[in-house]
Amino acid sequence: MTTRSTLRAVGALCAAVLLTAGCASDRSDGADETTGTADAPVVAAETSAPAAEEAEQETPEPEAPEAEEEAPEGFHTAGWGPLTTGLTPEEVDGLGFGQTEIMAQGAGSLCSTSRVEADGDTVYVTYKSGVVYGVSNAWGAERSDAETADGLRVGDPESRIAELYPGAEQTGSQVGMISVITDPADPASALSVTAPGGTVEEIRGGDAEFAKHFEACIDFSGGAG
Repeated sequence: MTTRSTLRAVGALCAAVLLTAGCASDRSDGADETTGTADAPVVAAETSAPAAEEAEQETPEPEAPEAEEEAPEGFHTAGWGPLTTGLTPEEVDGLGFGQTEIMAQGAGSLCSTSRVEADGDTVYVTYKSGVVYGVSNAWGAERSDAETADGLRVGDPESRIAELYPGAEQTGSQVGMISVITDPADPASALSVTAPGGTVEEIRGGDAEFAKHFEACIDFSGGAG
């Protein structure tokens, strides 16, 4: 081969190499050499927050139990202090007061009476059919100092009743005129005040019949209650 022919062959070879490299470069920018399909773009996957954090909820605090309302001190329409209508003798004992029965429930009667020593005070509890019927500061000839929840005391002038209980009803009873105070929310209960001679002498609280001195203690069924 002559020198001129050799140069021509080398030049052709170089041209072929350059042409092949250009085509390869074009293919790398688009289609795949084998399939001819374009490469899909790579998209970074988004990281989601943990489900526990998304569903996180604050645990509600339990509601505090409502405090029990304390019984008023002294006499009121339901009785005296914590001694209220409906309690059994065992429940009264559970209050921690000293209790002594002074009149048992006899034949033909539904009622019994106990003397209760409560925080230095003496009151008399009448039970009917086994539960508190009413409470008084007097039994027979016995009397004790007493006070209502509103401040009316034994020995106060009768005018004091109207001052503290302007809505009191004056009514007759087996012991004379008495002042009766009722609670509209509980008309079956009442507070009564007896003031013979112009001064407060007896205070009762409990069942309205008891408060009005119209105790219904007779057992008309003929047997002991």
